[in-house]
Amino acid sequence: MGRQGTKKMNVTKDKGKQVEELHDNNPVKPVRPPSDFIAYRIDFARKQKTKGNALTMKELNIASRNAWNKLSDEEKLVWKNEADMKKYKELMKIYKESIADTGKSIKSDETKQAYRFRCTPAKFLKLVGRIDGAKIAAIKEIGFGGLLEIQCHILPSIICMWLVNNFNPTHSYIQLEGGRVLPVTSEDIAKPLGIPGEGPVPVKDTRDDGIDSEPHYPRKKKYNWHDIEDELISMEVGDEFKRLFVIFACKCLLAPTTRVEIKANLWESLQSTSEIAKFNWAEFVRVDLCKKLLNMQSNAHKNVGGCILFLLDLPCSKSMD
Repeated sequence: MGRQGTKKMNVTKDKGKQVEELHDNNPVKPVRPPSDFIAYRIDFARKQKTKGNALTMKELNIASRNAWNKLSDEEKLVWKNEADMKKYKELMKIYKESIADTGKSIKSDETKQAYRFRCTPAKFLKLVGRIDGAKIAAIKEIGFGGLLEIQCHILPSIICMWLVNNFNPTHSYIQLEGGRVLPVTSEDIAKPLGIPGEGPVPVKDTRDDGIDSEPHYPRKKKYNWHDIEDELISMEVGDEFKRLFVIFACKCLLAPTTRVEIKANLWESLQSTSEIAKFNWAEFVRVDLCKKLLNMQSNAHKNVGGCILFLLDLPCSKSMD
């Protein structure tokens, strides 16, 4: 029978008896305590729920922030968690020493969370589960119906890290062992994501923010990321819904960024909603991914933008001969 578990046993004598002490070979990393406002917000949300007040995320954020701002400096000190933070730092020191004792490097342990992926399929799928049939039909009309079939809620971090480390954004391919490469084209994106892959590529606006190229076109807007989901749920089906859905899909999946405020830089491509399906959104996704990974690799930062999601399916769906 093979060896099970990851624990080792030290046997010591205590007054003629053997005392078995178990030491875990995989220490658990301590959780950083929340900041003062976050701790207050959690308590505020709990009290609202107890009172039976059903608040949306937006309403809760506004109400808790307003209540927090009314507190005095002395009242805010109650939520500072200085003792918890001190304990956290002590536990982190012990944790790092424990990692070293197991023979592992702290650096290799920290690489488990080395990258922060901005692609959030779970948030996108949450919206899909909340919209009605009429809005589903509207999404299909603009050529984005394939996104509704996505089943991946969470990005597997280890696989995604490998893909990022082995992706050549300059020439758009994945480097494989033995000198082989796996080219990434717009066709490889259109099929797994189910988005349009032919026609002109959507381009960023050339107009100034406040100027309309046509008098009947709606003005360019800015959207708060935290509010978009609620807006899509509450608004009526129509052209504005279609435009906002594309912006939401880009933020979650197709061209994710770190910005909280989203400016509709593709506004010209979204003016006529009947034309949205005629654009090559797959090539737009490919170019955006290459640009963001090149920027990440050049500046050695850990924020991974771009659509990592489609890369997960690529090695399986494409021949590597």
